[in-house]
Amino acid sequence: LITTHEYAKAIDYYETAMKSDPSKTILIHDLASLYTRLKKFDQADKVLSEVLDKSKTYPDINSITNDVKFYLLRSKVAEGNSNHAKAVEALSKAHDLQNILLGRVKGEQPEFVRQQREVAANICFQLAEHLQLNVKNIEKAQGFYNRALQHDDSHEKSILALAKICLARNELDNCQQQCVTLLRTDPGNEEASIMLADLMFRKGEYDAATFHFQQLLERRPNHYDALNRLILLLRRAGRLSEVPRFLTMAENLSTRASIEPGLHYCKGIYYRYTNNPREALAALYQARHDGEWGRKAIINMIEIYLNPDNEAIFSMSEDEELVEKNLPVNNAQALNSARELLKELLKDGRSTKAKVLECYLLMYSKNRQNIEQALGALVNIINNPTPENQKNTVGALLGVAFAYILLKQNPKARNQLKRIAKMSYNVEDADDFERGWLLLADMYIQGGKYDLSQELLKRCLNYNRSCSKAWELMGYIMEKEQSHKEAAENYEAAWRMENESNPVVGYKLAFNYLKQK
Repeated sequence: LITTHEYAKAIDYYETAMKSDPSKTILIHDLASLYTRLKKFDQADKVLSEVLDKSKTYPDINSITNDVKFYLLRSKVAEGNSNHAKAVEALSKAHDLQNILLGRVKGEQPEFVRQQREVAANICFQLAEHLQLNVKNIEKAQGFYNRALQHDDSHEKSILALAKICLARNELDNCQQQCVTLLRTDPGNEEASIMLADLMFRKGEYDAATFHFQQLLERRPNHYDALNRLILLLRRAGRLSEVPRFLTMAENLSTRASIEPGLHYCKGIYYRYTNNPREALAALYQARHDGEWGRKAIINMIEIYLNPDNEAIFSMSEDEELVEKNLPVNNAQALNSARELLKELLKDGRSTKAKVLECYLLMYSKNRQNIEQALGALVNIINNPTPENQKNTVGALLGVAFAYILLKQNPKARNQLKRIAKMSYNVEDADDFERGWLLLADMYIQGGKYDLSQELLKRCLNYNRSCSKAWELMGYIMEKEQSHKEAAENYEAAWRMENESNPVVGYKLAFNYLKQK
């Protein structure tokens, strides 16, 4: 009857059968399960209460096993009613009963004991998951995840949950240990592979992280989260030329690849990093409405419209007027497009990132009142930290520095950039750190402080070998010191990272080729 979706008749059958033989526990369990399936949680709880709310002795193993099943079902019913306390209570009773059972089966067949230990591990995992997600008691949850592993040392879900807790706490070595343990049990576990590669990235072990992402993509080319992270890693390693192979693998996997937002996003950031803004915008446009990739696509599109040549800074290498000349303010269409995209971004709430971008759009107007308004908003973000603001402090500081440059207050701008230079690096703010270091390095060049500038430029290249502006400024310093061979080598790297499409860098490279002869 259930198979044919005749649920009313099935309920009548179960109730009639139970009246004729109330001892049939399997019928009680099946009826409660059917009510749960139909989301009739109150009726399900009523059926279970008739069994569980009686005082009990447990003369044999079967009686314990039955009640463990009933308590597990009651936890599902309580969860369906959003009664998390009752769900935890039911799971706790199931856990206690299963421990009693384990004490009684010590002399049984090893296979049966192993099965019961697996049941105990699953109960501990469910209890830990409730404590973590619904009760928000991480410490107690961690204890039950560990208990699950005491029952079954290869319980994959518990190992993965512990790894995630360690990663959230920035306990990278403990997280790595859990991931390695899980991958020994299940070498194809994608979540563990992603997490291991991610923590390698956090620890600065970029080659190891790249290796793990590449291995995962060889098995599953359409894992777009891994592909996105791999592109970022290859960019930082100066190996963007390796990206097209993985994009092609993803495209060739299925005929649906051409409409996958994740693939379009990955293409978009690849084109952006290889100095192809037109193709980048076209690809990111295809991902902008997606729930997973849309927000990041819109942010990238706004940044491209504001800075289409992907310049890391607004150069001051000749005179202060170049700051304004490099702003794309004369391209009204680009600014209007950025404003429309910002409106889309703000529909999901005024996140700190959106506020910072809004301030940049005000500054690009070149209107002094707008610049001062943006400056006030950015200072407010910095002076009133929230958990979200703290993740965007570097971007806000960089915005303040830029505002001061536009207001012709370069000493104040330099002070903000020095604050960025003293801050501890983190991956989340990588691009903002890079822009801040580059802008300060450029200021040092104007003051003839080449040693301080080179220190910052080397820092940029340590974290991002594809940073064309860092290579270009290193070439500029070498050229000023009449070291034309070294200048040419740096300009050549900049030329390569710009996808051989920046005429200014190309000219400087050719000039220094001539000079070194």
